[in-house]
Amino acid sequence: MENEILIGSNSDLIIKRIGKELKKISETLHVRVINELEDIITLRENQLVIVDLSVYTPGIIDRIQYFKRRFPEIELIAVTYTNDEMIDQMLVQRGIDQVASTEELPGIVRRHLATYFKTTG
Repeated sequence: MENEILIGSNSDLIIKRIGKELKKISETLHVRVINELEDIITLRENQLVIVDLSVYTPGIIDRIQYFKRRFPEIELIAVTYTNDEMIDQMLVQRGIDQVASTEELPGIVRRHLATYFKTTG
């Protein structure tokens, strides 16, 4: 599905909040929740995947790094809840394409969708 965005999170509250923000962008946007990155078998090029880092789980950084190696053609965004430049830099070094707050996320998604639709016609 072209307008599908995947959200990896274990928090129903966060999923609801992010989903609500994303629905403001487009009513046709489909948000699919994934619980485990390892469960994903295929993704399309330029697929947008958002990883919620509100709750740290052991090994999440290693799983993100492995996931990005498996799917280098996707856009991987981490939503964080701190304003720590060192953590952001470490996430980018480990495979995250962009780090954002929930407030910044809609703008990033809009830009991604605009770029994607511009390049695919």
